[in-house]
Amino acid sequence: MPRLKPLAALVAVAIAAAMLFQVTQRPAPAEEAAQKDKATVQERAVEKPKTTRRKPRRRLPMYYGQIGLSREQREKIYEIQAKYRSQIEELMKQIGALRKKQKEEIEAVLTDEQKERLAKLQEEAQKRRAARKKKKSSS
Repeated sequence: MPRLKPLAALVAVAIAAAMLFQVTQRPAPAEEAAQKDKATVQERAVEKPKTTRRKPRRRLPMYYGQIGLSREQREKIYEIQAKYRSQIEELMKQIGALRKKQKEEIEAVLTDEQKERLAKLQEEAQKRRAARKKKKSSS
C-alpha cells in the first residue's frame, strides 16, 4: 500500500503535464471564418475515400507550436517546409549513399578477424535492442 501514493502522484503529474502540453499546442482562438474553413475541411475528409498512402502529417519545427503562431503563420510555415521537402529528401538519399560508401571503405581496412568480431558485436547489440523493444512493448 505505501507504494501506491507515490505512484498515484506520478500518474497525476503525468496527466497534468499531458493536459498542459495539449493546451500549449492549441492555436489561439480563431475567428468565425476559420471555424467555417475547418468545418469545410472536415466535410471533405468525410467525403474522400481512404487512400493507401496518407498525406504526410504537417508538423511545425520544434518549439514553434509554443510561441502563439496564427493560422496564417502556420500555413506559411507548412508551405515553406513543402517547398524544401523534396530537396531535403534527395540530400538524405545522398547522405545515405555516402555513409554506405564510408562504411565499406572503413571495413576494407579491417582484418578478417576484426570483421568477424565487429559482426559479432553488432549482432549482440541488435539482440539487446530487440529485447528492450520487446520488454517495452509488453509492459
